[in-house]
Amino acid sequence: MLFFWKLFQCFITNLLRKFDTKQRSTTSDKIYVTVTEMTNSSGEMLVNSTSELRCVHEVARLYLCSGIAGLALLGNLLAVVSIYIRDKFRIPTYAAISCLAVSDSLAVVFRLLRTLACTLCVWSYDVTSCLTGAPNRTLYDKIAAITSIPAFISIHGSFCHLVLFSAIRYTIVVHPMFSHRYLTSGKILKYSGVVWMITFVISSAYTYSCIQFYEENPWFLNNFEYIDLASVLYLFLITLPPVIVLHVAKKRSIPSSLTDHVKKMNLMTIAISVITILSLLPTTLLTVLLSPETDPIEPDEIETFITVAQLTFFLGHMMHPVLYFWIHVVQKKRRNYRLHKTFCSNGQPGASTSKSCSRDSIHNTQSLLLR
Repeated sequence: MLFFWKLFQCFITNLLRKFDTKQRSTTSDKIYVTVTEMTNSSGEMLVNSTSELRCVHEVARLYLCSGIAGLALLGNLLAVVSIYIRDKFRIPTYAAISCLAVSDSLAVVFRLLRTLACTLCVWSYDVTSCLTGAPNRTLYDKIAAITSIPAFISIHGSFCHLVLFSAIRYTIVVHPMFSHRYLTSGKILKYSGVVWMITFVISSAYTYSCIQFYEENPWFLNNFEYIDLASVLYLFLITLPPVIVLHVAKKRSIPSSLTDHVKKMNLMTIAISVITILSLLPTTLLTVLLSPETDPIEPDEIETFITVAQLTFFLGHMMHPVLYFWIHVVQKKRRNYRLHKTFCSNGQPGASTSKSCSRDSIHNTQSLLLR
């Protein structure tokens, strides 16, 4: 997958350079006229170059983004279904993973809907006028603003659930007795509900801004780029510092000798956090480049950055279920549980000893499952 992604980046870069070279080699009268005003004889090369570049972006955005988003959605749903079928939802760690997978699924769905809506807008109108022209640019931005409301809410919920998952893992590892007694799956669901309530309350400000932009409020039309930039930076602030603090506190508090399972779970938590934050970096770079304080970039470059930002976002959420199934294998735990039952039923001579062993094995198994 990494090789494929690097190959795609090289292809986009070379194609842009090729297109830029052809643009500079054309005569000066071809620079200031539009594609629709050119005759077939004078503008054939420029039309072909523009059509080729648009085709690459459309294919990348429609097929690659849809395919990767479909895999991410399927993987997260399979994680939830697998936990539910195997009756593991009663375990706090599994309950937290399920809540995170559901929030990731919603983020993927609404981000994909926003991508498809903006792509249809570009298809319906000329890409140059849609990204730079006055009337079609207004329509494009309106569609992007309205579809950004559910996308931002779901992404905000996904990032908050990542912090919730990190906090639960910290409590389970650092305070095992407290978590064993008080931390249940029902409370995890209540915490998830609180996270969604906080998400809707905080996202109301961004929702209001998008609605005002759609109604063409002059202040929001002039400052919406700053609102986008502040929203992306806000997602970093609510995710990166808490995750780092929880990880450092957990490293300082946990004992030096840990089981392999706890180490793998810690590794999974770190990997998910790092991948989620890295998947948001291209979006942050895009909002910075589109801000009024930076030099304006060409429409083709905007298309490239949008495509890269969307692909990295979907790739990041596609990696989450891969980490779930790679590190947190349910079958291994079930085999350990069966070994405990077999040892206690066949390896102890007395009834009282067998009862004690059964109690100890259940306690050990619960501790293993809890971690």
